[in-house]
Amino acid sequence: MNEFIYKNESVNSLLKTILSQIQETESKYDCIIGIGRGGLIPAVMLGYKLDLKVYNLGISSYKGKTQTSSFTVYQDFHFDDISKGSKVLIVDDICDSGNTINFIKQKVRRATSIMHDGVECNYAALLTREKTQDLVDFTGAVIEGGEWIVFGWDK
Repeated sequence: MNEFIYKNESVNSLLKTILSQIQETESKYDCIIGIGRGGLIPAVMLGYKLDLKVYNLGISSYKGKTQTSSFTVYQDFHFDDISKGSKVLIVDDICDSGNTINFIKQKVRRATSIMHDGVECNYAALLTREKTQDLVDFTGAVIEGGEWIVFGWDK
């Protein structure tokens, strides 16, 4: 499988694009949840830029470069711990197959269905594939092809 490497300069540019999109919507968030492992670094970087607390939801459906049919939640986040009516930005490094984002959306729906005001979530990814771009609200770039994406922190 071919790899495409995104260096820090490229990541900074992708984050600037996401920040610009967020500013255009005039959205205000109460916190950020980074999807561990890959989404934690961009989540923390956005957290500094937006002056927000960052939490972690550790989840994986990959063994190395192979996607499995199930998810392992190795550090859970309980959405019902967030104040009712809060607005949350959920960040990942890449929306590849869309399976992780869809899994998280189901988790949010289950947790907030018992809350009267619920929690409003928006989703951001540094990169999205063309087939999954509609699953996120903000993205640094839409990419074509099926190459394996590597970020500087992956090495």
